[in-house]
Amino acid sequence: MNTKNRLQEFKKAILELASGNFNNRIYQSGSHDDVDALAEGINMLGEELKSNTVPKTFVEGLYRGVADMIIVLDGDKKIKAINKAVSTALFYFEEELIGKPFSLLIKKEKPDLNFDELQKKNAMLKELHFLTKSGLQLPVACTFSTLYTEPGEKADILVYAKDISYLKHTESLLRKTRQQLFYHIEHSPLAVIQWNEKIQIESWSWQAEELFGYTENEVVGKSMEDWGFIAEEDAKKVKEGMLELAEAHILRNVFICRNLSRSGKAIWCEWYNSIIFDEDGNMIAIMSLVHDISHRRASDLKI
Repeated sequence: MNTKNRLQEFKKAILELASGNFNNRIYQSGSHDDVDALAEGINMLGEELKSNTVPKTFVEGLYRGVADMIIVLDGDKKIKAINKAVSTALFYFEEELIGKPFSLLIKKEKPDLNFDELQKKNAMLKELHFLTKSGLQLPVACTFSTLYTEPGEKADILVYAKDISYLKHTESLLRKTRQQLFYHIEHSPLAVIQWNEKIQIESWSWQAEELFGYTENEVVGKSMEDWGFIAEEDAKKVKEGMLELAEAHILRNVFICRNLSRSGKAIWCEWYNSIIFDEDGNMIAIMSLVHDISHRRASDLKI
């Protein structure tokens, strides 16, 4: 092989290295001349790069195997690559998306998606709605990251998108349940009082305010002993009943006691108490429903 052809081989080998192919090797003639020395040097460079560089196929296999959606955008915000999860979730073939603008996949949001933020901090988080091929909306949590390129070139953008439709559905159910609970509390004929784990008042319904004469602002954060709320004759019984719940000996209890209103009037009340637990089984609150039974009590005493 003449020198000109060998130089062409060297050029090809260097281009292969630049493209990430580190397996290409240059033939050595065995003459041990300067050309062979150059060939050996390029081959050694290839070995060094191969041992210290993550193979392109490994990286591609890694992102294609990720369960969440991964999209690579070029500097013009056009789709450069996608993984299998994108095709599965959005019902597009890969060839239908490559080269298309990223805007094809997202619902018009307010405010608009602004990539200028990436130039300032190289990463940003956004909740968006991806559009499937048929136009259905899929809520996703997206992380946008800058992929650095050669100086002067527009940077690629890595989009990591997680389907949060189940999370949004759960949030909707919780919101609905919360609205129903508040509706029942607001329209309950009973006073509703919530206590924290230290048996201090957390919430005080308007019915409680109407029954006892104290506003929520006056009582939140207070325990039963902090103001003249319980008749002295019943204080011990009430304290024992609440501690019984707080120490988780029982899940619920009922007791009758005399409460004192703001004006000092004694009110016979029937208390229905139950514990609220967190997901780990720890008590986080006690819910009390309080029924004014003064008229019933007066009738019983007359009999």
